[in-house]
Amino acid sequence: MIVVMASKTSIYLEAICNAFETNDLFVICDRTSSQVVDFVVANDISHAIYPYRGQTSSEREKYNTALGISVMELKPQLVVLAGWLKLLSQNFLGRLPEKTVLNVHAAILPTVIDQDEVILPDGSISPVFRGLKSVEMALKARVSYIGSTVHWVTSEVDRGEIIKQIKLKVGDFTTEDNLRSELLKQELRMLIDAIKSTIFQHEGNLGGNRIKL
Repeated sequence: MIVVMASKTSIYLEAICNAFETNDLFVICDRTSSQVVDFVVANDISHAIYPYRGQTSSEREKYNTALGISVMELKPQLVVLAGWLKLLSQNFLGRLPEKTVLNVHAAILPTVIDQDEVILPDGSISPVFRGLKSVEMALKARVSYIGSTVHWVTSEVDRGEIIKQIKLKVGDFTTEDNLRSELLKQELRMLIDAIKSTIFQHEGNLGGNRIKL
């Protein structure tokens, strides 16, 4: 089973559903109303809603603990953060085997995880854009390349080991809309490839997750 965790947009979830049979998926959403909820209900996909309650540090840890226990009981082969907008602490991650939770982040992350700069293909140096609004920050900084990274999740934001990465030269695109559109298209393809490859590595085969042809 693949557990997909998503908050608002369903675009990543839809790509996953196009690649895998939906009866091999379980979706978790942290909102009672969103594109994600509409999509899973309309397509009869197994799911659970865990409304986020995290105004204080104590509440956030209680939420992470309860969520971690629920996901652990599903015994997933893989947990995919597909537009999940909440931080996961060790109270969640520590309940799952190492290298079980992966995330897609729209930025070029460094191979050395504690670095805050990354060398781009043209030799220029860019800050590492972690957290939300990473594409906006990269474009505002006028970097020569933007990209996206699939990485293993740790309790430190966007600092896990890289699984796959794409890089796009900003100057190859005439408009920002074209750049963003191509980034998303390649990002979705990369995410699906990463899911397939990690399941193969974990199981030696698809482990029951039927790929749509």
